[in-house]
Amino acid sequence: MDTQDEIYNKRDPEEEFFMLSVLALKMLATEKFDDTEYIYEVNAENLFNQVREDMPFHQWYSWLEAQFESLRQKGLSPYETPTKSNNKNKSNKKTKLNESWGNNGTGLNE
Repeated sequence: MDTQDEIYNKRDPEEEFFMLSVLALKMLATEKFDDTEYIYEVNAENLFNQVREDMPFHQWYSWLEAQFESLRQKGLSPYETPTKSNNKNKSNKKTKLNESWGNNGTGLNE
């Protein structure tokens, strides 16, 4: 059985940075916008697997910000007031969000 120190030493610092960046952006979104259902569509592990080999870590946060903004723009605008017609379209928007982030919201470009 691993001790706490062994577990701590096994953690990948780049992955931890990425996961904390995703967490920070989710927290910022919930503070800044009214409708943040889209953040539940984000699969941080799949996104990390996408960027870990092809993008330097110092670009990850900016890339994540752009991904979050793109996903937010595809959903209900935080400035719209939900109405019956907006709620009716919300299920269609959720389907579109899932499609844009992969099958069932599991990440981009699976």
